[in-house]
Amino acid sequence: MQSSVLKRVVTTTTAAVLFFGGAVAMSPTASAVGPNPKCTGNPADFTDTALEAANLRTGPGTNYAKKGVLYKGNKFRVYCIKSLDSGYSWWWGKVLTGEHKGDKRWVYSGSLQT
Repeated sequence: MQSSVLKRVVTTTTAAVLFFGGAVAMSPTASAVGPNPKCTGNPADFTDTALEAANLRTGPGTNYAKKGVLYKGNKFRVYCIKSLDSGYSWWWGKVLTGEHKGDKRWVYSGSLQT
């Protein structure tokens, strides 16, 4: 009797580990699933540096609210891009250094080193 219970526990535990572990291993990165519905392009994630102070915004354009400043030298992780009809491009990503570290915002691509 003990043998069959132990066998059932081991089998159930193994199945759970394989299921949940496989689900984590197969999960795509945040950028691969389109992290922001306003994005029109989804290049491979990369880190960039602010060449000058740039406004952090709630959306891709100057018509969106300012939510802080990305200062010259601050690092920014780019997740996706929004190309506007005007020819300007905005990047959505995460601030890695500085006052707004951890914030996910939009920044004008011309303000970052490429």
